Amino acid sequence: LLSSSAIASETFKAIITGEPVDGRDVYKSRVEFRPVAQHIFATNTLPPFQGGMDRGVQRRLLVITFNRVIPIEERVEAIGRRIASEEADHLLAWAVQGASRLIRQRNFTIPSSSKIALTDWILGADPVLAWLDECVEVKLSIGNTAITSRSAYEQFHAWAVAEGFNRDKLPAINGFVQRVLANAQGVESKRTKTGRVFLGLSLKPLASANSYAQSRYGR
Repeated sequence: LLSSSAIASETFKAIITGEPVDGRDVYKSRVEFRPVAQHIFATNTLPPFQGGMDRGVQRRLLVITFNRVIPIEERVEAIGRRIASEEADHLLAWAVQGASRLIRQRNFTIPSSSKIALTDWILGADPVLAWLDECVEVKLSIGNTAITSRSAYEQFHAWAVAEGFNRDKLPAINGFVQRVLANAQGVESKRTKTGRVFLGLSLKPLASANSYAQSRYGR
């Protein structure tokens, strides 16, 4: 179990993506190592991510939901230890079967509920990704269509605040631009005489209408 602040740190990102990290035992010298194990975290609330969830993090996360509360009459005390001691052969066969399927498929068998939970987590933890999903279309065929990064940022900021994201934790415009370019495939950034613009990025009609209503009528 880790606190949300620890999970949201850059160290957590480095661990799950296999980047070199520092560690040491108490009163001993620092050592650098590269994590290679898979990590399992149990939590009642999925944590936020400082700086957003980039693709390297997203593709390494898997959420398993446990929504069923076992009725009292079905509960078996110390069931894990009992299975290991009383049905060790079945446990081993189950583990080997799962490992064989993983090697054969080159990936885990991911339930649809896990995909939904991960998407909800990503969009709830990263306001830029949520805005891209809700308000933006990528139109590669319209090569001359451009929107200034300042205008896009202002509309993103207004939308994020209206959706309940913490205003103080929203990225500054430079960070916003970087995260849009990193996550919106096909969108490009170009500097013009009047400033930086996004190419290929188009706001959905609903987003444009909402932004207009907010700016004109204050809602």
